[in-house]
Amino acid sequence: MMMQKRGTTMNKTMLAGLLALTTLTMTGCGQGPQRLDGAAAPHGVTAASSPTSPTPAPPSPSASATPSATPSKSVTAPATRRTTEPVFLGPDGYGTLKFGMTRAEAEATGLIKGYRTVDLGTTKCGRATLKATGGQLYFAADQGLITMFAAGGTRTPEGIRVGSTAKAVLTAYPDAELVYGTDPANDKLTVDLPGVARYHLDTRDGKVIHLSLSMDNIFTGSGCLE
Repeated sequence: MMMQKRGTTMNKTMLAGLLALTTLTMTGCGQGPQRLDGAAAPHGVTAASSPTSPTPAPPSPSASATPSATPSKSVTAPATRRTTEPVFLGPDGYGTLKFGMTRAEAEATGLIKGYRTVDLGTTKCGRATLKATGGQLYFAADQGLITMFAAGGTRTPEGIRVGSTAKAVLTAYPDAELVYGTDPANDKLTVDLPGVARYHLDTRDGKVIHLSLSMDNIFTGSGCLE
């Protein structure tokens, strides 16, 4: 009798345990698998929080779409030929250098250099040099610029210069006067000009060896001879 009760009690206990286990199993199956946020990943590997789109690489530098301008060839304008009016000796000076100018006035023209005082024995005169030709200039204290010597190819307006023939002188100046003799090829000739000036020409062997332009009263006024 005792044995039968013990067996019945054990059976009831085992049955209660089986029922509890069955209830737990059914409850777990009813809920379904638990969902976790995030992407699935194998055990031990951490899944990335969210996929990141790749950042596009910056475009590689390329040649400019606009072609570089071809340097234009510089066009040089043809040089303008400078036409300088010839400067002649006479009839009243040399260019802007005029008879009667003082030293200061003559230097202001920019045509002379090297002014100094020279002793000619009877008087003292000023002497300077023409920059362009090297011809000598003489100044008198009471008359200013009185004499200009031709040099370096300086010509008169009629084309006479040192080296011209005596025949060319007489052709240019038919009224030329002989100072010493009757042979124009070996003499001194003078040519009076309108105004206050006069040409003085020395000839030798038929050619002009000296040419100067002086004030016509040079011999009676200043004492500064040519």
